[in-house]
Amino acid sequence: VRMAGVPVFLEGNVIDLGVYKLQVAEACSGLRYLFPIMSFSYVFAVLYRGPVWHKIVLLLAAVPIAVLMNSFRIGVIGVMVDRYGIGQAEGFLHFFEGWIIFLSCIAILFGMAVAMRRLSGDRAPLGDAIDLDFTGLGAQLRRIATVAPSRSLTVAALATLALSAAWSFAPAREAGRMERDPYSLYPMEFAGWSGSSSAFDPQIERSLGADDYLSGYFRNPEAAAGVDFFLSYYGSQIDGASIHAPEICLPGGGWEIASLGPVEVDLAGTRLGRITLNRAVIQKGLEKQLVYYWFEGRGRRMSNGFMTRLYTVLDSATLNRTDGGLVRVITPILSEETEADADARARGFLMATADRLHRFIPE
Repeated sequence: VRMAGVPVFLEGNVIDLGVYKLQVAEACSGLRYLFPIMSFSYVFAVLYRGPVWHKIVLLLAAVPIAVLMNSFRIGVIGVMVDRYGIGQAEGFLHFFEGWIIFLSCIAILFGMAVAMRRLSGDRAPLGDAIDLDFTGLGAQLRRIATVAPSRSLTVAALATLALSAAWSFAPAREAGRMERDPYSLYPMEFAGWSGSSSAFDPQIERSLGADDYLSGYFRNPEAAAGVDFFLSYYGSQIDGASIHAPEICLPGGGWEIASLGPVEVDLAGTRLGRITLNRAVIQKGLEKQLVYYWFEGRGRRMSNGFMTRLYTVLDSATLNRTDGGLVRVITPILSEETEADADARARGFLMATADRLHRFIPE
């Protein structure tokens, strides 16, 4: 972006163009390119007629190609947003730009195959190097018109059509909505802690997509530092809105993740008891912060995002519920204290507020 003459500042996963701030979200992280390109490169390597090392190179090239081309895409979007406005990073244009980069990745794989064959002294066209034979394909396709359907095949087809029609015209099954207290009623004073809440920027609220959220900062006279407390709630995760994984958002503002992993925390004497949550240490320069977070909902407390999504699907079918939320606690690790001190402060805050969560995130 700077090479194009556009002044830009990078804060973690936020590209600050001055007028606009582009947040590189999870959907744009390159995973949507990586897996399809790896699948294509595997099929391409299997069909490729050439030395084994050629096939290995083609297969392994999928990862760097996807990463580099996605980085190029993000850079181009930054330049276009600066030149033509934020519309270049939204809607159809954003989707179309992704397809252009995806097809470019495929073209690069073909180009690599051609280059390796030329370097090996093979001047034959690439078509001869792909193990695909279309001879007689037309005649085989014409045979379909002469095949008489059996009774069982006809019955199966009609049954499939009938079930599909019934499914299409059936009334939409809405996920169950649970009674809960809004976060606006969350106590701001309890067990020596007192705090205040604040609202996010409208753009961040749209990106979050939550039905309700709480962003609060709490202090305790006996604690060396305060605690940033965040709660989100999604009444339904069917229509696209879902809990955002904090590890995607944590790098914002220039913070980098120094460590991240699940830990067991004993909150004995509360409704939570002993739970497994994610513990992260993030760092920006000499500053450090401790982060606790987990996924809460439908009577489960989970640290694994994949398992959370899996149980959301299962509970949708068995309980007709897809509601859930996120609990996150952040506290600084002061220069004169250890990580253990910050751990004790975060645990103490959770001990003080744990018994209130069920009112706001239904079990």
